[in-house]
Amino acid sequence: MFIYQKEYLKIIQEYTSNIYKAYKISKKIYSSKKIFGINQFRYVLKITEYLTDYDENIIICALLYNPYQYNICLKKENYFPKDIRKICKDYYFFNFIYLISNKDISFDEIKEIIIKSFFKIEAVLVVFAECLAILYFIDKIKINYFKKRFLDVIEFSIIPLTNQLGLYNFKDLLLNKLIYIKSKNKFEETKKYLLDKYPIENLKPFKDIIIDFLKKENLKPIRYSYRYKSVGSFYEKIYLSRKISIDKVFDVYAIRLIYDTKKYCYLVLNKIKKKFKEFPNSKVNDFIKNPKENGYQSIHIRIEINNYPIEIQIRTIEMNNTAEFGIAAHFHYKHISSKIDLKDKKLINFLKNKNNISKRDKNYNDYISVFTPSREKIDIPKKSTILDFAFYLHSDFAKYFSYAIIDSEKIFNKNYLLKNYQTIKIIKSNKFSLCKQDIDNLFVDKNIRELKKLV
Repeated sequence: MFIYQKEYLKIIQEYTSNIYKAYKISKKIYSSKKIFGINQFRYVLKITEYLTDYDENIIICALLYNPYQYNICLKKENYFPKDIRKICKDYYFFNFIYLISNKDISFDEIKEIIIKSFFKIEAVLVVFAECLAILYFIDKIKINYFKKRFLDVIEFSIIPLTNQLGLYNFKDLLLNKLIYIKSKNKFEETKKYLLDKYPIENLKPFKDIIIDFLKKENLKPIRYSYRYKSVGSFYEKIYLSRKISIDKVFDVYAIRLIYDTKKYCYLVLNKIKKKFKEFPNSKVNDFIKNPKENGYQSIHIRIEINNYPIEIQIRTIEMNNTAEFGIAAHFHYKHISSKIDLKDKKLINFLKNKNNISKRDKNYNDYISVFTPSREKIDIPKKSTILDFAFYLHSDFAKYFSYAIIDSEKIFNKNYLLKNYQTIKIIKSNKFSLCKQDIDNLFVDKNIRELKKLV
């Protein structure tokens, strides 16, 4: 057993047999492989570690990582339910490592590809967790051009997307790691400024004052938490987005109060306003009445204790889940159904509209982008095969298909599943090569109808 496996066995001890099965398959596939010079099994376990608060399907998919890349069938002896197979296929279609390695793909394009192609949000969570894993191992990666490119992708593609999706837990983790790596001196300088101006030891006594008051008023929250603003979040506000000057950040101390209804949220707000002095030049932000675009809801009020500002955030359980986990709120409790509800569908559509992403065919939700040898970009439905692509070019390419060259590799298998940003050239033969059995090599309905006419 690898020494590091002991460190991660806690991941699987409390879960189901499916998770343990995924762990064993992962160990078998990846223990002898390397990625970026790192043992790939260790790499996969690190990805999984960042997802242990989520639904078991996500943990299983993180452990399986990319089985379709290695032709591992998740049916028959390695059977897993359809939802898990879909998530793993979504990850396969992302072609994530290629996307972040290719300097010809812009940061906006990467963001667009992720938004355009996700239907199972769980696959996106695995991608974000993989970003954290790469940041964790960044010092062990020897390819300098990849490291620079990857850090830029995190800053300009991934972090903005986590913000749009309301995945603030991922955003904070990514920001802290990114800033420490890119600007260690500035990171330490910012940290010192925060700790000097806002001593961290103040936070607990301030929390006690507020909670003790609410208990006396018979308004003890069903749950509460308190946090000290992360260096990454502070740094982003001051230096990256330049939204505010360094002396105008007043939410370093924050207390979160969770209640079961909106009625109690407003009742607590009124009690706090009567008891505590509001911080000068601040106002109550009511994101319950006026939610943010990504679905965030909460009431924010800034009060003053001992001349220090403290932000109080008041929300319901559901609002808190959305605030912490964004569109993925449904998946952070283990064993909860992973169906995306109406609000999430609205958010997905909002993101696609905001990023000018339209559906090409109403019959298909998700698309990938591929290229011809002349670098013409073509958007085709995800799960399209090489034969689907041949039909897309012209029926003659399908009728006389011999093989394809995909990123310099010869592919003879007609049902090969295409991935994002591959370059594809179809080589024709002199003989008609279609047959009735090719119906199994097609995904797109229009191409299946065309095949039936031809054979």
